[in-house]
Amino acid sequence: RELPLQKGDIVYIYKQIDQNWYEGEHHGRVGIFPRSYIELLPPAEKAQPKKTLPLQVLEYGDAIAKFNFNGDTQVEMSFRK
Repeated sequence: RELPLQKGDIVYIYKQIDQNWYEGEHHGRVGIFPRSYIELLPPAEKAQPKKTLPLQVLEYGDAIAKFNFNGDTQVEMSFRK
């Protein structure tokens, strides 16, 4: 399912689905969103405690929404910039 985001939202990226899509979490909701709608953020200067994630989830980092996106399917995540 698509993850709804708004401009300025910080999303925790779990994995890259393909060249154009990521899967991530925002406010406890997990879904997918287009790569072109986010800007990857540099790693934080301070060490952040790591979340305990299921073994199959890879950590890609945080990103900020650059554009609104409305998901069309249950696996696409909608968000607003």
